Amino acid sequence: MIKPAFAIIKKIWFTIIVSATIITVIGVTFVKSLDASVDLTHWLLVMLLVLFSSVILVTWWIVKMTNPLKDIQEKVNSLAHGDYSVRFISGSSNEFNNLAQSFNQVAENIERTERQKREFIAIVSHELRTPLSYIIGYTEAIIDDIVKTEEDRIKYLSLIKNESNRLQTLVNDLLKITKLDNDSNTMKKHPIAFGQFIEDFMAFFYPMAAQKQITLVKELDYEVIIDGDESSLGQLLQNLLSNALKYSNEGSKVTVSLKRQKNKCILEIIDNGIGIAKEDIPLLTKRFYRVDKARKRSEGAGLGLAIVKRIVSNHQAVMEVESELGKGSTFRIIFPLRSDS
Repeated sequence: MIKPAFAIIKKIWFTIIVSATIITVIGVTFVKSLDASVDLTHWLLVMLLVLFSSVILVTWWIVKMTNPLKDIQEKVNSLAHGDYSVRFISGSSNEFNNLAQSFNQVAENIERTERQKREFIAIVSHELRTPLSYIIGYTEAIIDDIVKTEEDRIKYLSLIKNESNRLQTLVNDLLKITKLDNDSNTMKKHPIAFGQFIEDFMAFFYPMAAQKQITLVKELDYEVIIDGDESSLGQLLQNLLSNALKYSNEGSKVTVSLKRQKNKCILEIIDNGIGIAKEDIPLLTKRFYRVDKARKRSEGAGLGLAIVKRIVSNHQAVMEVESELGKGSTFRIIFPLRSDS
């Protein structure tokens, strides 16, 4: 893009110089034809002065035009070779300023994406390395006869199974979030009677709630219709309900509410559990973030709410979180209603 611009400017410069020379010759010839006694030396000097001035002005203009282009060309080359910290200097015109701002925005986006990718790879590597290290260590202990009793052998095999399950969960979650990132525009959305959908899905969680003597309450508007992808919405409900039951105290209550509000509907999952500190709430949907850093490793890799966030975004919805330590949490998702509902 920039090299053709240089070529065009050079052609303009050459054309102006040639045109000025031709005009000078024509002017002198015209003056001579009017009056043969006219001293051509004077007119020639004037014409040459005009030609010289034109050359200087055109050269100055070209330098002024090409300097920002040269800067952009150098910075683009640096960007192409992996230096994403480069920024472009604004030119002397609005067009160059707009071009420089556009390039800077592209460079910032690429730099941010590369940084996030490096962080993501580092975290994934760590999350994968840890269970693999446990599995290898426990397996070697069994093979090398470090484990002497049958009780210890069963204990080590159980640990291997737990770490394998955790590794499988992590890989599955990574695949889910990658699929959601890549397939946001190819989701199979269709009209869903959301209240009935939620009620049907909640049936899977009654046994889990019963184990902790938690009362699972539903307050659903069965007239609500949304456009949604059933698979993704099922994953959203699974992640939110699992968290609500997991972090609720025995004998408490979890409420699932769905209500209409103008051209929107509001899904709320309310628990009376341990709650979340205010400073942690903005970070909940960050990938691999755990509120309790000391939480048992078997309780997930911190991708559940990141998956929820992506599903919410893919449905043009909004998620809000309210929580207080020791009192519980409310996860609120606001969906647009189907236009004809």
